[in-house]
Amino acid sequence: MLKRKGENMSMKNTIVKGEAFHLYEEPLDNTRVYLEFEEVELDLAIRRNGRSIVKLSIPIQEWRQIITGWKECDWSDDDLRDYSPININKDQFDKFVQKFREKHPEAFIDELEV
Repeated sequence: MLKRKGENMSMKNTIVKGEAFHLYEEPLDNTRVYLEFEEVELDLAIRRNGRSIVKLSIPIQEWRQIITGWKECDWSDDDLRDYSPININKDQFDKFVQKFREKHPEAFIDELEV
């Protein structure tokens, strides 16, 4: 079952989600996308020069879903969006702050004491 962009989990904007993966963006970060896997084989090694390498074994069906989902999202064809200033309106900002407040109430302790 695939989910498309707009189906949000917490502060994540889903680009595509499958049974074992989640490709998403953070609302205020247009410099990268994030890919989470569940139940995936992971091989981590440290090379002789001290640099690390991570190797993931991704089932081909999952990889095809990831690629298809990326190609269908607005960002895939919009190079101007990469690293551009983020413009949000007041309602979007207020929603962001509200979600952040719900997730991290300890950050607003001083407000509660006043």
